[in-house]
Amino acid sequence: MKARIVSGRFKRDMASTSVYLPEDVRERLDAVAARTGKTRNALIVEACRRVVNEALGEWPEDFFLETRLSRSDLAELRAAGAEMDQAIREGRRSKRKAPL
Repeated sequence: MKARIVSGRFKRDMASTSVYLPEDVRERLDAVAARTGKTRNALIVEACRRVVNEALGEWPEDFFLETRLSRSDLAELRAAGAEMDQAIREGRRSKRKAPL
C-alpha cells in the first residue's frame, strides 16, 4: 500500500516499508532529528533521495543556490564557470553563435 504522512495522516502516494537500523545509527539519527526538528522518517527519505539522485547523476535542487555557498566558494564557482565557458568557446570549430 502506498501512503504519505501529512500532519500525522497517511496519503496514498508513498509506499510503506520497514527499515532495520543498527542501534548506534538509530541513536545518531534521533539526535539529528531532534537538532533539526525533522522526523526520523523525513531524514530517512531525504537520505534515500540523495543516494538515488547521486546514483543517477542528478544534482540536488539547491546545490547551486547562493545562500548555500560561502562567498569564496561562490566566487570560485563563478570563476570556474567563466573559465570553462571561455575554453568551450575557444575550442569550437565553428565560430558562429551557438544555438543555445
